[in-house]
Amino acid sequence: MVHWISSPHPISDIRDWSKANRLELQPDFQRRAVWSASARIMLMDTILRRIPMPKIFLANTVRDGSTYRVVIDGQQRISAILDFLRDGFALNHPFTGKNKGKTFSELDPETQDSFLSYQIDFNEAVKPTDEQVRKVYARVNKYTVPLTKQELRRADFPGDFLKVSEELAVNDYFDEIGIFTPATRRKYGDVEYVSELLAAMIGGIQNKKTSLDDFY
Repeated sequence: MVHWISSPHPISDIRDWSKANRLELQPDFQRRAVWSASARIMLMDTILRRIPMPKIFLANTVRDGSTYRVVIDGQQRISAILDFLRDGFALNHPFTGKNKGKTFSELDPETQDSFLSYQIDFNEAVKPTDEQVRKVYARVNKYTVPLTKQELRRADFPGDFLKVSEELAVNDYFDEIGIFTPATRRKYGDVEYVSELLAAMIGGIQNKKTSLDDFY
């Protein structure tokens, strides 16, 4: 049985763990970094706006009097935060506001302090075995249903393009020809399909993976 500790830590702690080489971001069972630039930027926006984020899972063990931590779940978020602290990227599009285009070192001291004091909730497994860590990682990720791109667009890009797409998607014609399943509609696949048609009418055939967000 794994013993868990649940506690918040400020971002300054994560920075300090990394600087002391007591934080392992990518054990062999972790997937590679896959977040887009926009996702990393909007995580910084979440932090700057003081909006809570989901918990991060760690494994910790004490060696030579110091606590070492291994990331079980939350690698993408921690990697993005550390990269921003190192001026690895700037707050470019889709970020908006007075700090648009700035790196961390270009933020005013008050904003930097606010960023570093942002609290993240952690669940830490104390001295788990390698097998236990892998089982936790599998459990956390196996039963998680990720949001689709269209569900994310509904949150990120409210406006006329979304409104028109959703209005057209419920047209009776689509039900008559049976183009959408109930499951597709639940995940807003019908709205995404209509969005693609609108984008093609406006700007020609598009690659939805790279351009549909721009139309929104």
